[in-house]
Amino acid sequence: MRMDPATMVFMSFFGLSAVSVFIGRSMRTRSLRATWVTLAHLPGYYSVYVVWSGVAKAQDYVLRLSPLGVKGLMAADPFSSFMALVAVFGSHMTMLYAAMVVEDTDSFARFTAAGLAGTGAVIATLYSINLAAMAILWEATVAAQTGIILLGRGEHVIEAAVKTAAMALLSSLLLATGLGMLFVSLEPTGVTLNLFTIPWVASHIPLAYQGSGTLILISFAFILASFGIEIGAAPFYMWLPDMYTGSRPEAVALVVTTVDLGGMYLMARVTGMYAHLPVARVPALGGLTPILLAVVILSLFSMSLGELSALGQSKIRRVLSYSSVADAGYVLLLSTYFFWGGTVPYGRTAFAAQALAYFVVTSNLSIAAAVACAGYLERRLQGMDLDSFRGAARLYPLASVLLALSLLSLFGVPPMAGFIAKFLVVSALVTAPFPAMLGVAAVATVFFVVSAAYGMRIIGACAATVEREVQPVQRDIAPLMPVLLIVIFLIVVGVNPGLLLSIFAG
Repeated sequence: MRMDPATMVFMSFFGLSAVSVFIGRSMRTRSLRATWVTLAHLPGYYSVYVVWSGVAKAQDYVLRLSPLGVKGLMAADPFSSFMALVAVFGSHMTMLYAAMVVEDTDSFARFTAAGLAGTGAVIATLYSINLAAMAILWEATVAAQTGIILLGRGEHVIEAAVKTAAMALLSSLLLATGLGMLFVSLEPTGVTLNLFTIPWVASHIPLAYQGSGTLILISFAFILASFGIEIGAAPFYMWLPDMYTGSRPEAVALVVTTVDLGGMYLMARVTGMYAHLPVARVPALGGLTPILLAVVILSLFSMSLGELSALGQSKIRRVLSYSSVADAGYVLLLSTYFFWGGTVPYGRTAFAAQALAYFVVTSNLSIAAAVACAGYLERRLQGMDLDSFRGAARLYPLASVLLALSLLSLFGVPPMAGFIAKFLVVSALVTAPFPAMLGVAAVATVFFVVSAAYGMRIIGACAATVEREVQPVQRDIAPLMPVLLIVIFLIVVGVNPGLLLSIFAG
């Protein structure tokens, strides 16, 4: 009997997570650790590939999954299967990096166990279509995120974990409240917990809106605020800079490539359910609907606060944290397409999320690579700020080049993938049927230039010719090999974006 691919995912990641707790402590060499991390991800690669190929063959581009024999909770489409493939790749690369830099075996065992469990929870969430199951699985993902952050030592790590956990609790309360309101508003349409799925809700919201319009709009606000916290959008970003600077670099990189990626996916997926709301356009608002206006304002606030705040930071990872805040704003802008296009990103219409998916993948991988390079240099240059990085290119050329390429991708310089990602943002805005969105596109373009300014500050500091008192330690490039693979990926999909988008299209 053939095993359901969703069951295969769970057994591989959660099962190997438990195994890691025990055998990880016996792995003292890098080669052994790297081999284990790679072997642990191979079943994940295979299972998500099986799902992806099944989606491509399905007539409606939806593959129904039955994890552990339970039907109706999960299904995969081009959007979710694409993001799952990238999540496995991101987890693999960042955990390979961790295998090279984590010193004691106990920390490595706990990190790989938490990382594999977190990746498994993210993929389970990506495949969930039942909103109640999705919320529960997302809480498991957030719990794994807190565990990953806590794997470091020191009061800064504890502070970062406490702030992350507190904001996660607030996000959970908002999500539960929003979904509860949505469920109540749908009761006249005959909703049940089994029917409380993304496609069913999306098709019945217009009918329910006639009698419970206000409650549905309030539920949207709560859900948007919940995922705004998770992706670090302003004004919900307060925990993010401390998480970036207080946690171990390998923990930050793993969270960015898995949990953050999953949060941005869920924000697009769940808010996209509201795409068919029969809300009238308001001429005084430039033809925007109130929902569109709220999303645009939130995105502009996040973009401006993130990009401008990054300019004033001296710590490299803190700069990257504010860049992540700005990226959350760009993701929100891309999600507006679902509303003005009236398209729910699911099944046959999941291709409406191609631009958003490309942006999320390239942005998060760029940030993860930059964080990993920054962490590598911090350990050797004995500092986290710009002054400590001055002259780094002379001492550690490979790390400095990889950091520069990651930053170039992040602020959108060709031929890096970030250029195409930023181009897709502007293209989506200028094609919107609202004159006001042209102004938003102009503002976004200005902030792209701002991001280049703070990125060049970091690159300039690394390239500076200065006399350093700190003597370089033995040049160890093994930890940079996974980062090199990520950067090569960013170059390849920047030169040929169709390669990545064709994976989305099956």
